[in-house]
Amino acid sequence: TKGGTGLTSGTTDQLLKFTGTTTLASSAITTGTVLQVKSSPSVGGNNASSNTSFTSTSTTFNITPTKASSKIFVSYVIPTNTAQANTSCKTKIYRQVNSGGYSNISDDTQTNNVYMNGASNVSQLSTLQYLDTPTYSLTDVLHYMIYFASSDGGTVNIYNEGGNKNNLTLMEIAT
Repeated sequence: TKGGTGLTSGTTDQLLKFTGTTTLASSAITTGTVLQVKSSPSVGGNNASSNTSFTSTSTTFNITPTKASSKIFVSYVIPTNTAQANTSCKTKIYRQVNSGGYSNISDDTQTNNVYMNGASNVSQLSTLQYLDTPTYSLTDVLHYMIYFASSDGGTVNIYNEGGNKNNLTLMEIAT
């Protein structure tokens, strides 16, 4: 009748766990839980650049963690375009805590290239997902911004207009 546990009741939304070799207790699931989701189908505006160094865009989104040591899952889909042949549009995710300045958090390789050999104009959705492990205090605001660059100095574009809307999603995950 007690499932071999000897327990007569439990706590709502908790499970049984071993606390030692033979002891059972109830416990909440504390890791891997999605604590909040922020998503927007249209962030920032149009951006164009021919800079080969990564340049900030107006595509930015923020989240204030509700628990200490949470991870932030960052996902974006952005319409990108190269305006000339043999040029690629590269994108990366940058983060700043409060107003401390942005720094690259995605890996240092070229990310999300949009490239077509010989084509004069290529449009494509650029996507990236990244699990961030930021260092922050509980009241800090984490700002995420998309940076982009041209592979060779040709013009590249990031769009957010009409049917070309971007989408950014931030999820706080308990650790």
